[in-house]
Amino acid sequence: MSTVPPAQAPTVPPGGSPAPPPLQPGEVASSDAPTDVNPDKVVFLPPSTKTITRTWDEPVTHREVLGRIPADYYQPAWNPYPGSWGGSVFYPIGSGAFGMGQVDVARQVPDYNPDGTVRKETVTRTLSETTYDQRGRTLGLGIAGALAGGLAAAATGAIRGASVGAVGAVLGGLLGAATGALIGYKSAEGDQIREQWMRETISHPTLIGYQQWVNPDYRTEYETRVVYGSDGRPHEETVSHQVLQGWSVRFDPEIRWRSVGSYTYPTLEHTAKAGPVGSAFTAVGAGALAGVGVALAASLL
Repeated sequence: MSTVPPAQAPTVPPGGSPAPPPLQPGEVASSDAPTDVNPDKVVFLPPSTKTITRTWDEPVTHREVLGRIPADYYQPAWNPYPGSWGGSVFYPIGSGAFGMGQVDVARQVPDYNPDGTVRKETVTRTLSETTYDQRGRTLGLGIAGALAGGLAAAATGAIRGASVGAVGAVLGGLLGAATGALIGYKSAEGDQIREQWMRETISHPTLIGYQQWVNPDYRTEYETRVVYGSDGRPHEETVSHQVLQGWSVRFDPEIRWRSVGSYTYPTLEHTAKAGPVGSAFTAVGAGALAGVGVALAASLL
């Protein structure tokens, strides 16, 4: 005699039901209909905007003159040589020649509380960011890829001494357009906006000196002279030579930054890794490569 207990119906959680409701007139179950009636259709997701309002504490700063350094100047060649040609020389504050004058070096400096901590103020701001426009990026990068592909095909053919003609340029443009459009579509695919809090270091600047740079300034002069060839016949020849006109003397401040605290603040960032500039360069480069490939293939035919 079997001791196995009788089967029991599964427990249905609150709010659920053992089976979907019956079909209504004119309805078809999902198992009887395709989930995507146009599987090859390109779908462009519309851009969406995320807006947040957040409150945080940020440091209070003021602009302060840290010190003075020599002003940049130009020294003609008939003046004494300014020195340090071909590199830089470091001068601490209070040393070195000031040439034609001085300039202030100013930076943002934190304010401090009586106990020495950085003074902060509470701010409330609204941040807004929109996802990448997939349709616009696909179209724009497709056009950029087409131009790059057509120009690259024509230029490659010219360099190789064999014109690819209008057909080759058009083929290069079409291939570049397809490549650029694909990069544009993929680079914006699935882009979302997420909130992320960043930590920033609060630094106090101190001017310790400056770097002096000296760059020579030349002008090109041309001279026409008569020379004799191996056959003994004279002919004119134009030669060029460089003439030193002077030196451009530049001074850059040397600033040291000391960490005195930190703070956090919110940002809105894209989840898509390729930004507008990076994807544009990628599309143009890929389009140009496609155009070069078309030109090389055409030259071998």
